[in-house]
Amino acid sequence: MNYIFDEYILCEMNDIFSIVPTSEQLKLLKGPKTIQSLKAADFLGKQDYINEWIMYWTQRNDIDKGDLPLCVEESIITISKIRKHYHRYVRAAIVSHDNDWIVSHYIVPYPRVWNYVSFPYVPYIIFVQLWNLNPVPFELKSFVCSSKRIDLWTDFVNKYGPTECLAVGLRQRWRVGIMHCLNEGADVSAQDFIRDAILMDSHIFRAISSCNPPATAEAYEDFKLWRQMHRIPDVSLVEEFFWINGFKEE
Repeated sequence: MNYIFDEYILCEMNDIFSIVPTSEQLKLLKGPKTIQSLKAADFLGKQDYINEWIMYWTQRNDIDKGDLPLCVEESIITISKIRKHYHRYVRAAIVSHDNDWIVSHYIVPYPRVWNYVSFPYVPYIIFVQLWNLNPVPFELKSFVCSSKRIDLWTDFVNKYGPTECLAVGLRQRWRVGIMHCLNEGADVSAQDFIRDAILMDSHIFRAISSCNPPATAEAYEDFKLWRQMHRIPDVSLVEEFFWINGFKEE
């Protein structure tokens, strides 16, 4: 008897607290898809309508993403069909450099988004929108550096630090990127930067060597090898550095 009574009370409580749509809400749901109709569907828990609304939303650019209720983001994250649909449109917008779409729609980070970005050509406004939700991972450092774009490189260095990025710039032999890292305070004693610097022009080598980096036996052996192969732009400058640091040939 207690169980039946409790069940009856529960049903009665459910009846008391059930949500009944108003005539205005029903009118919104039957009319054009607007922010107001979406909010009505969200309040009433009509997920099918929310899904249809999101698919409709991805095909237009005149809705401010700041006005979107949380149900849009939650649906993209939790519903596989909607997530795949959203990712398809994200990829298309990136490939076609559709600034307007990215600015008005990119609200949920897409983990693989940077695989579709062409760093030498991506508009900076798109780069910023993508970066704000999920920065370029450090593993893609070579792609960012090889684009030779100081606007992208500046954000990258600010995120991962000038010392780590200096090594990337040296391996890519990008003079502007290297100087930016040095100006931002890269620690040239953190690793053997001279091994890469000996193949750079005299301006870069002098900029790094003037910061008193360590001179290692490994770097000196590289110097002798590259000198024999005539790969060093300024032999006398590099030779002077090693001589000052105690490496003197017999």
